Amino acid sequence: MFEAIFSEAVIVFIAGTTLFLIIMLLMIGMLIKLVFSIFRGKQRRAKQADAATIDIDRVHQVLEEIGNRANRHGEQSRPEPAYHDPSPSSVLHEASGSFGRRNNAADARADPFEIAAGRTEVPDTVQETISVILRRQVPIRDDEPPRSWLGGLPMMPENVSWPKSTSRDYPGRDPMPLHFLAQICCADLPEEVWGGLGPRVGWLLFFIDPNTCEPTGDEGCKVLHTLEPGVERQPPAEIGPVHDGVYAGPSYDYVEDVGEVPKSWRRWPVELVTVANKVNDVDGLLTVAPANFASELYRGQEVSDDRFQPVNPFTSTMAIAALSHIARRLKRQTIGPELPDSVLQGLNDPDAFISLIPDLRALKQRAEDRRREAEAIEDTQSDEAQKISHRLSKTEKYLDSQTRLSALLGRYPSGAALEDYRRDIIHANARWRAEALQKLQDMLDGYLAQDPDTQLPVGEWDRVEAWLKRTRTSYFDFTFRGEAKDISRRFAGHEREVSLLSLYDAKAIGLHEFVSDYYVDPHRRSLIPAAVLAQFEPWWRQLYDNRPHRVGGEFDALQSTPRIGPTGSLTLLHLASDNAMNWAWGDSGIVYFELTTKNLAEGRFDKAIAILECH
Repeated sequence: MFEAIFSEAVIVFIAGTTLFLIIMLLMIGMLIKLVFSIFRGKQRRAKQADAATIDIDRVHQVLEEIGNRANRHGEQSRPEPAYHDPSPSSVLHEASGSFGRRNNAADARADPFEIAAGRTEVPDTVQETISVILRRQVPIRDDEPPRSWLGGLPMMPENVSWPKSTSRDYPGRDPMPLHFLAQICCADLPEEVWGGLGPRVGWLLFFIDPNTCEPTGDEGCKVLHTLEPGVERQPPAEIGPVHDGVYAGPSYDYVEDVGEVPKSWRRWPVELVTVANKVNDVDGLLTVAPANFASELYRGQEVSDDRFQPVNPFTSTMAIAALSHIARRLKRQTIGPELPDSVLQGLNDPDAFISLIPDLRALKQRAEDRRREAEAIEDTQSDEAQKISHRLSKTEKYLDSQTRLSALLGRYPSGAALEDYRRDIIHANARWRAEALQKLQDMLDGYLAQDPDTQLPVGEWDRVEAWLKRTRTSYFDFTFRGEAKDISRRFAGHEREVSLLSLYDAKAIGLHEFVSDYYVDPHRRSLIPAAVLAQFEPWWRQLYDNRPHRVGGEFDALQSTPRIGPTGSLTLLHLASDNAMNWAWGDSGIVYFELTTKNLAEGRFDKAIAILECH
């Protein structure tokens, strides 16, 4: 019996020892595998970092060889990415959502988001080697659907609600719809952006409240990630204007009231261009974008440096906008001298009043001398002849004005009498204003009866402009210039001329905004005259303050100096002020969306914040 027990103990001992050795071997094998995988991972990341580093000084080569992934898609006639059909609850990505996989044999690389979802650890900081510039399409390619765009309307699945938020500026309001900013195709983003984190399938959609000074969190911004683009969605009916005039921002002076301000921005397709994440020294100032970066982005194409492009109306709609603007200014215009009490009382002094009466004899003699001088010039085309002719014209014009002033002072021979003049001239100009307004209204009625997109006949606006110049009135204003010892220098009379053309402010009318609206609409682009198109396309290629729109990497902030290095806060989207989009963030500043590395790796776009920086 003892021998049997001993035999059983030996068997148990041998079995236990064998099991223990097996377990130890398995653990040693797993440990070796883990160390090897970590070593290989470091090598792979080092290789990726080396491969992704693009010298900004070689941006030409970047644009041609690496640059625009969207262009590369077009050249290969690549179809839209296909996806597994997700359940309705996972179309809009949330922290617990399922992203699916790209189902495209041409490019079946795994989605980094899926890889990140399986990680037990996410780095607190990453080293960004690149940034992706959103280059506006100029000219716009209508033969292919845009994959990423600024403004316009979002394309998102029907089950995704339009984002809303409360506003700290209007605490009594119900949550209001946010305004759509941009839609970015994640499949066109390079692997290296955001240090390899973030989605490479689906679309990122950005929304903002543009009418607040702090569009952060749930009080002004929203970032969504969708697997499918969905259909183009109109904003909710209760959405407000893109600029309500409360804070500094873009100019909408060409509309009559805030109710006419657009409720969405124009849609402009963009191309994704990869550049190195590098700081440049431009004349002692550290910037991310090199000097004259637009000329590099649009290599071989003209880029304008002008902040404003004037243009005359070439459609009925533009003519209506111009004439309505003139009519509004004419209704508000005071046409007559102000004549404050200090002037009226001072001119009751006979010596002061007499000092206003011009010496017409001396002025006529000066004009006659200028005429003889002009007649003595043999070469009438020489520079000297042109100067003499110009001086003669100014002298004759001044003589005419002073002759009218002399006649006026003869009819109103004292400061007290000039008060009567003020009433008389305001009354007379009121009749002139009424007649001019009626003529303007007649012209407006004619344009309003036409189709809004009717092109004006060649030379029509030139004739309208000539009429605006001829339709004018004038009056004399009197000012007190100070207590000079010589009483003749204390007061002055000036003739003020008001014509309808002088009320024409091309910048305030905003006709350049109509040109931009026509350009982004393929059905109306042909309305733009060739000369105007050649004038505006270089203007649309410019970068406001040399700041491009971008995804990832460092950016040119207004309140700080750019610094390249490991970061735990990643730029999802950075948008600068932009003439072509009529964007002015605050006082011509920037707005950008940020997310931490951990939240980006987990797809927590609900944690994104927007930051507004302005001067």
